[in-house]
Amino acid sequence: MGARRRPSKFPRILYSLAKFLRFVHLPLQLTIGLIVFRLPYSHRIFVALNNLVIARLDAPKDGTSFLLGRLSAGIGENGSIGFILAFQPLPIAIFSASIISIPAAAVISKILLRYFNTGNNQDYSKIGQPDS
Repeated sequence: MGARRRPSKFPRILYSLAKFLRFVHLPLQLTIGLIVFRLPYSHRIFVALNNLVIARLDAPKDGTSFLLGRLSAGIGENGSIGFILAFQPLPIAIFSASIISIPAAAVISKILLRYFNTGNNQDYSKIGQPDS
């Protein structure tokens, strides 16, 4: 008989994450609502955050207009030839997904390395280095 396989800890992690979010999400939402509706001038903070997001979304638009010219101009903009999915919203979606995936990949890789460790505790940092 072969060795028994160790049960994965990953489902327990997902359950505890969902439990954590259940008890954190609603109070966080209520706190943000109270800040917006009760504190004077708090809306300026959210307007500033909105402007930062819009500026971040305009960065790929500037790049696609540099590369593609009139093809990337949206409907109603100067020199527009109409709506083209591949040249207008798609580059913004790809840019945003790539920016978001960087920290997500780091976190997910740490979780996967920690909880799916097969017990093979070799030091892979010395690969490609000469033996001393």
